[in-house]
Amino acid sequence: MWNIIRAQWYQLIRDKRVRGTFVVMLLFNAAFTFANIDGYEEIKGGRIMADMGSFFGLMGLLFMLVLMAFVMGTDFVDKTLYYEILTGHSRKEVLFGRFLVALSAGSLGAMTIMLFCPLVLTVGFGWGYVPEAGSTFLRCVLVFGVLFRIACETMLIAVIVKNPYATIFAGYIIGCVELLLLLLKELMPGGDIFLQFFSVCQCTELLNFSGLQGMEEAAGEAVSGGFSHCRLVFMAVMGLAASTAAVMAAYAYFKRDDLQ
Repeated sequence: MWNIIRAQWYQLIRDKRVRGTFVVMLLFNAAFTFANIDGYEEIKGGRIMADMGSFFGLMGLLFMLVLMAFVMGTDFVDKTLYYEILTGHSRKEVLFGRFLVALSAGSLGAMTIMLFCPLVLTVGFGWGYVPEAGSTFLRCVLVFGVLFRIACETMLIAVIVKNPYATIFAGYIIGCVELLLLLLKELMPGGDIFLQFFSVCQCTELLNFSGLQGMEEAAGEAVSGGFSHCRLVFMAVMGLAASTAAVMAAYAYFKRDDLQ
């Protein structure tokens, strides 16, 4: 598997599509941040995170989707996976070697995209008091779970459609549907619980800081970042279950696929 991982890192670092996507997303976030702070009386890193945290999170998820699609789907097109199996690599090595590279690079890139603008403003102008920095850090750590779920679900899509661009399109459509459900949650009975089944909805809730009052938070909220412990456990269990199911389904499908 090490040879596959090393080859994938070499290929990923030189992939202009991934580098271009990363730069465009950073510039896009910077442009929206600049437009948003134009009316601020006082510029603070915490303020921009409170106002645009959900937007930054969605951009991070989109980057994870794109990178996973390119790493997992590109080699289906030119039959590289087929030739690797013919040369003696197991299907598990071929699949999970790529997955580990995409997951690590995607998580790093996604978190950079999400936190770049707030960190730059914090260095220049300070964090401020709202939202409280500790709860914000906890929420960002929890977002790693959502990124892992997106990675697993994208791998499943990639092994089925066998094309990076079709994978991105399918993942994007699924994300748009989840966002639509989020907008319509007030019309759905039990919408708050129902939406926890979807990764995009989990991310937007984690990075939605409305209602936090910095140091005036209750002690329980300060520990859990504004969420009850029961909700955090429920979100973690749902994310782990969905990720596990996606990985198992992807491997089961890939193991029996003729790769033609």
